[in-house]
Amino acid sequence: MKKLLSLLLLLALTLCFFVSCKDDASTPDNTQGTPDASTPDTTVARIGYLPGTTALGMAKMVSDADSAYNYTKYNGATYIATALMNGEIDIAAYPTNGVPTLSSKVTGGVQYLAINTLGVLYLCTNGVTINSLSDLAGKTVYVPEQSPKMILEYILEKKGIENVTIQMSSLDLLPGQIVSGENGVQIALLPEPKVTVAANTAKAQNVTDFAVSSVDLNAAWDEVSDTPLVQGCVVVRTEFAAAHPEVVKRFLTAYAASIEYIKNPDNLDAAAQIVAATGILPAAAVAKSAIPRSNLTYLAGAEMKTAAAGFLAALGIQFPDNGYFLGE
Repeated sequence: MKKLLSLLLLLALTLCFFVSCKDDASTPDNTQGTPDASTPDTTVARIGYLPGTTALGMAKMVSDADSAYNYTKYNGATYIATALMNGEIDIAAYPTNGVPTLSSKVTGGVQYLAINTLGVLYLCTNGVTINSLSDLAGKTVYVPEQSPKMILEYILEKKGIENVTIQMSSLDLLPGQIVSGENGVQIALLPEPKVTVAANTAKAQNVTDFAVSSVDLNAAWDEVSDTPLVQGCVVVRTEFAAAHPEVVKRFLTAYAASIEYIKNPDNLDAAAQIVAATGILPAAAVAKSAIPRSNLTYLAGAEMKTAAAGFLAALGIQFPDNGYFLGE
């Protein structure tokens, strides 16, 4: 009898062993990193921005210091381009017209995420009066960069205004030159916040002949182009966007809210303080004057593609049929 009980006990233990082995074999080994689709992507996005209008809409986000984002301020588009090329940042505020060249240099390319500013160019004068674009005929206009030159040339050509000399100058020097009249500078095409810098300098020096012309270059562009004048944007490395779509989507949601806050006239005083504190503009007084003239906007998806592609085409900038626009 004892032998029978021992045999039955041994048989039971053997069966338990095999059942246990079978269950273990069919159970996933979660310790080996089996992906869980329900786990949110907590990757920290590294974001670069420039002092100036392209980063104005980002100011609230930078100020909020959300741990989901790591911000770095650069002092020129060249430095941002290098950081993107080296994989040091993932998302960046950047001039719209520079994206095709930038994309060709970054491994895997970059994509437009959103348009953040429309036209930010204004004609400033000293000693002459410009009430319409036709008043520029026979005169010299000083411009600080290639993009403003191309924009002005496009508008003048489409409107049939000839005999306008366009002279390049330094972005840093031109506000002072138009105020002082140095080197005969009487008409300058300046972007914000340099317009505000020039106006404040003129006021401090009691230069009464300085003025910001009433000519609206945005309106002039709209009269000759089917797409808006879009000068600032945000881009993302294509590889980062493919690997972290949730992170990019969250960024865009927060970015749209930040732009809306900064551009809201009811928030102007607070927004000016934020912009100055983040170093995007040098002082709250400058920001308070510059924000209303910076034409902050938020265009994404198909609307972004139409606007950016139209702008690049108008300037004669070549770009591929696909690969540049996220979420179109």
